[in-house]
Amino acid sequence: GLSIQELMDRLEVTATAIRQRIERLESAGLIEKKKRSMGRGRPQFNYFLTDMGWRQAGVTYSELAISLWNVIGEIDDPKLKNQIVERVAQKMGDCYKALLPEASIGERMRSLAGVLSTRKVPATYLCDKDLPVLEVHACPYPGLVDSGADRSVCQLVQEALSQALGHEVQLSK
Repeated sequence: GLSIQELMDRLEVTATAIRQRIERLESAGLIEKKKRSMGRGRPQFNYFLTDMGWRQAGVTYSELAISLWNVIGEIDDPKLKNQIVERVAQKMGDCYKALLPEASIGERMRSLAGVLSTRKVPATYLCDKDLPVLEVHACPYPGLVDSGADRSVCQLVQEALSQALGHEVQLSK
């Protein structure tokens, strides 16, 4: 973690500019502060990235995800492969679900569109004749999709979104 002074020195901006940005980043859940024991006087804090902050900071697990997905794809037993994909989808769905409000399906879809958008997956919520629609405009995992006809990633996404929303969803092509 870094202090205000350390951030000022590294970024070459004023303490006021640092504090303003820290407030916004803290309220967005991207950083947290921890008090340093300095004895008497004004308390000192260090600022750290949260898990969400690390994800937003550009830490990437794409190589790991692609390698794991390729290993799953090499599994010869279709039943075992399907079980693994289902478990991964369930875990992903649980992660998304934890970020959604306890509300109507439409409100959860609207929130999920926002969550996906913050993860750089363009998504919108529409309500067409009382039918809520979550439009995901791009594959969330383009590095995992090969040029073949294997739609396993699509199956994983469909199951994860269904788990997150608590309702079965259907993907269009």
